[in-house]
Parts: sequence; structure tokens; C-alpha cells
Amino acid sequence: MTSLKLGGNTIKSEGMRILSDCLLVNTSVSELSLYDNLIEDEAIRYFASETLRVHTNLRQLTLGDNAMQPATLALLFENGTSLESLSLWDCRVLQPTNVGATLNAVDWLGKGRVPPRLHTLDLAGNYIDDAQLAQLLDWLTDSWPLQLTELDLSDNALSDAGLCAVARFIELPRGRVARLM
Repeated sequence: MTSLKLGGNTIKSEGMRILSDCLLVNTSVSELSLYDNLIEDEAIRYFASETLRVHTNLRQLTLGDNAMQPATLALLFENGTSLESLSLWDCRVLQPTNVGATLNAVDWLGKGRVPPRLHTLDLAGNYIDDAQLAQLLDWLTDSWPLQLTELDLSDNALSDAGLCAVARFIELPRGRVARLM
């Protein structure tokens, strides 16, 4: 099996731990969808630190509409993860009180660690405002050898100023995004 879609269920933290342990044995799964469950941050941390470290075939991960703290985002990228597509829609990981912590937590990307091979990043519905977007785009521009081809910022709190920031970002040689939503 290469694709496992478990979105829209009532999987909680204990189920996530069981699934994480199973994925340590069956490493053929390359696409895992867990959107809209009841998975809490602690279980996502366990998955990121235990399973992603070993499971090098996982390319697409959808965790949208689950609870996640900023530091957990960094764990999803540690150990040179093989993720190419990460969907975090409606996780509110970049809420006003979290954006600075999020950017600090993943700042190590620009400090010699192996960067992820991420091509698709979905941050829709995270209440990102213009100031947070500016921080995010600065981080992507300055700290990351960017390989994004798709960036989803739908359903956030962006205004014309945010759109101008996005326009400046995609004009940069390292900021080229083939598909912006």
C-alpha cells in the first residue's frame, strides 16, 4: 500500500501513536492523509520525531484541521525529511501569538541543517495576517534554499499589503512559485 487516507475521522492521539508505530514497519506508504481528526500536538510530535526519522518514503503528509504548536512544525522537517508536500490548512499554527515562535523554531533551516525537499506548502485557513506573512516570506527568502512550486495562502487575513509582499516574493529568483493560491 502506498496511499493511506484517514481524513475526517475521530482518530485521537492514541490512534496516531499506533499508526506511527505501524508505519515504522510498513515503509511503503508515500501518501498519508490525516486531516480533520482529533489528533493533538503531542501525538504529532511523536509521529514527527519517531516515524518521519525512519520512514524515508513518505512524500505527502496532510495534517490539516488538527491541533499543532509551532515547535512541532520544526520536528516535521528534522532529519532531512523526505516530505515533498505538507498540508497544514486550518491548524492555526501561525496564529498571532505563534508566528514568532514558529519562525524561531524552524530558523535552523538556514543554519546548516539539511533542508527539506518541500515543493508544496498549504497554509490555508491559518489566520495569517500581513505582518505574519511578511515574516514568513522573509524566512522563506533568507533561510531556505527554496524549492516550492505551490504555496497555498487561501482563507487567511491578507489585504492588499499582503498581496504586494507576495508579488515581491515571487519576483525573486529564489521565490518563484509556480502555483500560488
